[in-house]
Amino acid sequence: MGTLLEGKRALVTGAATGIGQAIVMAYVREGAIVAAHARSEARIKPLIAAAGKEAQRIIPVAADLENDSEIRKLAEQTLAMLGGLDILVNNAGYSEKAPLAGTSDAMWDRTMQINLKAPFLLCRELVPAMKKNPGGGRIIFNSSIAAKLPDPGGSAYNSAKAGVLGLMRCLAAELGQFGITVNAICPGWVDTPMARTLHEDMFSGDAHKFDEFFQSSTSGNMLQQQIKPEDIADFAVFLASDQAKRITSQAINVCAGLCLS
Repeated sequence: MGTLLEGKRALVTGAATGIGQAIVMAYVREGAIVAAHARSEARIKPLIAAAGKEAQRIIPVAADLENDSEIRKLAEQTLAMLGGLDILVNNAGYSEKAPLAGTSDAMWDRTMQINLKAPFLLCRELVPAMKKNPGGGRIIFNSSIAAKLPDPGGSAYNSAKAGVLGLMRCLAAELGQFGITVNAICPGWVDTPMARTLHEDMFSGDAHKFDEFFQSSTSGNMLQQQIKPEDIADFAVFLASDQAKRITSQAINVCAGLCLS
């Protein structure tokens, strides 16, 4: 077991699959105790089973991020279970694509709620406890290169992720005096269940078209390599550790060279 996060207390949202799951596994391997969030505690059971001897460092917490009152309860539960908080990873996300004319009010509102409002509410509820830490704290947002690049049909998701970057920068300026760093990871196309579902829907179940897209997502970046959830998790460990104590207000791409802005 590593020691980069020894004794640290973390909350990771959207921890049941994909990037969130990989971040939880990486954090507990580095010595952290992690409140792993999902819509239901049952969805965290496979993660706990896979964690082996580190499973004791994972505490399942549940909340529907579309429900503001449940978000507040999630914050209260996390603080009660962990006795405070050192690291907040706003990872949970939702993505749906549609052209402007097909973007319904409900789709827009859900995209903004899960990707932007829920992280805002968690920060507002949890930062007071983080300010009490002698060593400050770490807030990490999982944004996307979609926050920086145009994407036909992506107006809701891209707008929400760009909003995340605006929130991140404002909080970094506000909370720096308390030793709290605030940063965002901007992944490129990562091979996760959510990403696969989104693009399979885009291609209407056409496996050939999806395979073509999958291959282009690799050949289109400078390293010509597929990005895995573990690649994002490695960087999330770095940002949460003392090695990144002088890094704040940054939106850092982990995209194999796909986005240069």
